Amino acid sequence: MKQGSIFHEQDIWAGLLFIGFGLVGVAGGWLYPVGTAVDMGPGYFPFGIGIGLLVCGTAIFARGLMRPGRDVPAWAIRPLLMIAAAIVCFSWAIDSLGFVLAALLLILLACLAHRPFSLREFVGLCVVLIGGGVLIFIKALSLSMKVLP
Repeated sequence: MKQGSIFHEQDIWAGLLFIGFGLVGVAGGWLYPVGTAVDMGPGYFPFGIGIGLLVCGTAIFARGLMRPGRDVPAWAIRPLLMIAAAIVCFSWAIDSLGFVLAALLLILLACLAHRPFSLREFVGLCVVLIGGGVLIFIKALSLSMKVLP
């Protein structure tokens, strides 16, 4: 299922970002004397850049309102929840189960977020990530955490 978008979201967000930075530049420029083009003060450059960003941001924002948006896919809730659960379980389990088992649980839940589940991929990820994690964090950096329960 796809969700439609009336506006071109990327242009709208980019325009708002430019407008925000432009407002910061204009506000920062007003804190100092602006001066003139012949006798520039310390606020002249930030004020000028801020005005330029405001103009560009307004143009980009208006363009985003005029261009039709593209179809964006609906949110994939299952992978989102599985990855969040994997992170929460890892942070809960690392103290009680140790690094190896907590990382194993993390990788298992993360692999379940992807369809279809591949045992070969799971084993490969476990070997590389857990082995690398033990070598880097426990051996090389000497972090004080349990390897196993």
